[in-house]
Amino acid sequence: MNSFTHYIKGILVGILISSIWTLAVAQAVFRGQVLNGTQDSSAVSGLTVELQGFGPKDSVPRNMASQSTNRNGSFRFTLSDADSALTYYNSVNFQGVRYFGQPSQIKEPQQMIESTIVVYDSTHAIDAVKNLMHHVFLQDMGEVLLVRESRVLANESSKAIISSSADRNSTSSTLSYRLPARAQRFEAGSRQLASQLIVSEGRILDQGILLPGNRQISYTYQIPWQGDRIHFNLPIEYPTRSLEIFSASPNMTLSSDAIRNMGPFSIRDVAYERYHVESPQRGTELTLLITRQGFAKESPIPYILTTSLLLIVGLLLVKTQKVKTTSDHSSTQLRQRRKQLIQELKKSDREQYPDFYQELQTIDLQLIQLESKK
Repeated sequence: MNSFTHYIKGILVGILISSIWTLAVAQAVFRGQVLNGTQDSSAVSGLTVELQGFGPKDSVPRNMASQSTNRNGSFRFTLSDADSALTYYNSVNFQGVRYFGQPSQIKEPQQMIESTIVVYDSTHAIDAVKNLMHHVFLQDMGEVLLVRESRVLANESSKAIISSSADRNSTSSTLSYRLPARAQRFEAGSRQLASQLIVSEGRILDQGILLPGNRQISYTYQIPWQGDRIHFNLPIEYPTRSLEIFSASPNMTLSSDAIRNMGPFSIRDVAYERYHVESPQRGTELTLLITRQGFAKESPIPYILTTSLLLIVGLLLVKTQKVKTTSDHSSTQLRQRRKQLIQELKKSDREQYPDFYQELQTIDLQLIQLESKK
């Protein structure tokens, strides 16, 4: 029995030692090829490839090794001390763009990892850019209209479209989008987009790279209401195949000859009123009149001015005639209530004005009576 126990213990210790040894001496081979997608996937020779590793606690990648591709565009790295805690990937710089291979982790003592990196010739020309889908979401937030735009941009060429400058402070950009008049509080839709989308002189400058294929961007901004309406202008600056507007506020109405109400529409359990823009043409501008119900208010200023005038007249009358008072409120309490009423009057609906106005007049009369006793 004791011999069997020792035998089992020996096996477990052996497995443990073997596992530790495997982690310590794990060998990995990274090999691959760099191809030019613009040039019919031809091999790219003489290009520097870097092997990098990134750990859970790393803030920047670790440079593990580098080499140049051969005439077949191939590369090969061998790591005798590969770390299973790291994520490895290959990368290259080509014509102003950094390209990456597939990330991988070491899971076996002897592992072969293959990676193909596809690069593209770069250009600044944007003729091949199309706006496949442009969605505009509108929501009434009280003082402002919240607008969220989402675009799916297509690069239908075989080249990477890049900005002429990598400087974030530069006004150079790959693409740009004009903001509507009076737009404020712009925010990019993600942390990654925040480093690519900047606002300058009423335009959103997109400094991101547009590879062949599709790229999605989104952003939000606010437009202050002018009473119960907003004139919303949306320029069509790129060929657009689909432009839809979604209103999340039932109290809002959108008016324009260029839109068609498609009725209720639900997205992720949120109910919208959907509007379709008929045949958006590049170089034109969509003009909407957005109105809302239930927020139009008559200014309370005339009521406040009238009350103040009554107070002045009352004080003058007190000089010649004493008014008897039965009020139990102190002057301080009355003044506090008067201030509160004025604030409520500014926020109230028109139907409530007479009640507030009547109480305000009563308080002013009581204040006059208290002053006459001094």
